[in-house]
Amino acid sequence: MQRPIPSITAALLTAALGLSAVAEAQENRYLRMELGRTRNPGITLDGSDNDWSTQCDLLINPDQIEVGDRCATPPPRTSWSHDFAAGGGVIASLAAGWRLTGNLRVEAEYSFLGATLGDELAFRIGDVETQDKAEQELETTEGSARDLKGHAVFANLYFDPLPNAGISPWVGVGVGAMSASLDYFVRWKRNDDPAYITTFRDPLLNAKVAGTTTIGRTTLSDLLLGYQAIVGADFGGIGPAGFGVRLRRAAFSTLEGDDEWVQLRSHESDVGRGERIRYVMTTDDVSLWALTFTIRYEF
Repeated sequence: MQRPIPSITAALLTAALGLSAVAEAQENRYLRMELGRTRNPGITLDGSDNDWSTQCDLLINPDQIEVGDRCATPPPRTSWSHDFAAGGGVIASLAAGWRLTGNLRVEAEYSFLGATLGDELAFRIGDVETQDKAEQELETTEGSARDLKGHAVFANLYFDPLPNAGISPWVGVGVGAMSASLDYFVRWKRNDDPAYITTFRDPLLNAKVAGTTTIGRTTLSDLLLGYQAIVGADFGGIGPAGFGVRLRRAAFSTLEGDDEWVQLRSHESDVGRGERIRYVMTTDDVSLWALTFTIRYEF
């Protein structure tokens, strides 16, 4: 009749070990919330379109005066570039993490980014000859790149050299993707005085071109691949809750978008040659620095 006692003891020990393992597993999981500021380096936006020269524009020059054979075939794409100053914004994220070993943990992270870039610093158009002509004829050249927004997901891997210390520093890396958008605006206006227009020899055609405006307004949107490097430290809190600070550097692949001109030389985005005129804008410079504060809850 004494035989069941070891079996009961073994069962109780097994149950205790199971509860201990569950508790230990729960302690290896956490949720993290993060909020902070970003610093977004300046970017260069490169543009090009399938526009024809003003002489070949049938809506401006329907009789093809002074054209010869220059409009017999489509020309190379027109190109230009804008440089924009650095800006800043906010970043917020929510993440769930798991500790793999004493020093390694993995994390699934969602982040929202909202930032505004600085003013336009420089504008360049086409080759040197075209640039010189543009500088003589153009009265206004302005552009802006505003409201950079992104929804990003990352898989992060961290190394904690002192996971149980009161102040626990760590380093991490992550890879992921971001659905990004950037508002772009550009306006070029020719001088109102025909004396500054050298597009044609005919003064009547130059007068027709004087004062015309080209306007582009679009939102570049794309899915970008990215990586990030992160350093930080966690501090002990009350119970399972803790606090921390993080510094991250993230960079992403090419952001690209295309659209028709709102108006091209003060008419629709067309030159009467059977195709709409569209422009493409790209940048390889989408990146950020972020300093954030975190709250982490272990369970």
